[in-house]
Amino acid sequence: MASTARGAFLTGLAAFRETLDEPRVLGADAVGAFLRRGLTVASFNLLEAFISDRLDELAAHINGGITQFLDLPIKLQRRAIVNTITIGRNQINWGAKDLPELRSYSETIGKSLSAVGATLELSPLTWKWAGSNMAANDFRDALRFLHVNDPWENVRLLAGRLSFLVLDSLGQPIDQSADLSSLASERHACAHDASKSVTAIWLRAAPERILRYAITFDALASVSANYFRIGDPNILSDERRISHGSVSIRFVVERSRNFAELLEGRTRATKVSSDVGALFVDAQSRCTPNQLLIQQSKTNAILNWIIPAVS
Repeated sequence: MASTARGAFLTGLAAFRETLDEPRVLGADAVGAFLRRGLTVASFNLLEAFISDRLDELAAHINGGITQFLDLPIKLQRRAIVNTITIGRNQINWGAKDLPELRSYSETIGKSLSAVGATLELSPLTWKWAGSNMAANDFRDALRFLHVNDPWENVRLLAGRLSFLVLDSLGQPIDQSADLSSLASERHACAHDASKSVTAIWLRAAPERILRYAITFDALASVSANYFRIGDPNILSDERRISHGSVSIRFVVERSRNFAELLEGRTRATKVSSDVGALFVDAQSRCTPNQLLIQQSKTNAILNWIIPAVS
């Protein structure tokens, strides 16, 4: 079953892009400024919600495998316990929950905290952030505790393989940490400063930046989660097990007359079809456990993606 977190993100991203063409959003008046601030907040929230919801899905995927809690490395065992307690308490303090919701929430956390012997019931809070909003360091730490080596560098390298812009105007690598921090800072400023100015040009670049972090996070985290699920001894013993090279890529690309399935780096199609939906579904059956499947337009814009081994 396809990820509901990814589906919601792609729907929201498409709506965000369409909104950017609205004349009122582009206006130089107070209404335009107000709408651009609101869209800045909403765009970052799209990324934040996707990562949070995707971590829920990945935790469930890991828990459905053969790995047991005591198989996990000591650092991850500690983080699983401490984060579940700390973040669980914080989330209760952030917003009132009615009694039925509170019972359900406490039951979920209780299962995670009690499953520290033979079973595995990791809470997604293991990888989530303690604050009310995700910061760049939270993005990095979630990947680190999924045993992704040098997250910022591997996010940049994977993004480059997917044809995202990863070099600045001087040809130097974009600092991924500073770039995501900038997005988070703009979101914070727009949420709390009614005079904050956001240009239409800045806003038009936001969807591609948001998508870059969503897809690279998903690919690296999902491949890692699958290794944890099957109890791969290398992922359990090596905190730097995952890199961009751990992810292989298969593409379904729109061409002038049809759609072609291609492996990364190859120009000869594995299969062609006039039905992109059928080809995309069919291509999933040929994906390896660590393969990312991408659907691209004629201009190489990413329209959809999936890691079939995880969903």
